[in-house]
Amino acid sequence: MSESAPVNTPADPHIRLVKTPAEHEADPANQQRYQSAVGSLMYAMVGTRPDLAFAVSAVSQRNTNPGATHWTAFRRIFRYLAGT
Repeated sequence: MSESAPVNTPADPHIRLVKTPAEHEADPANQQRYQSAVGSLMYAMVGTRPDLAFAVSAVSQRNTNPGATHWTAFRRIFRYLAGT
């Protein structure tokens, strides 16, 4: 992530985060990493960055079974943080 290009907005308006099908169940380790990362973003949002509220809300809705698009949206939030 350190070499990623920064972006101007925390959420991409063209990507829709939908529920991942049950047959593509995330492994527990991947699920735990995602939940921990979203929790870190929530802490930053509540403490100092209210501009992240919508984007963090969107990625946190699918905590139980994150897919590839959820990880992409999550990385975009970090790219936004790197640019600001």
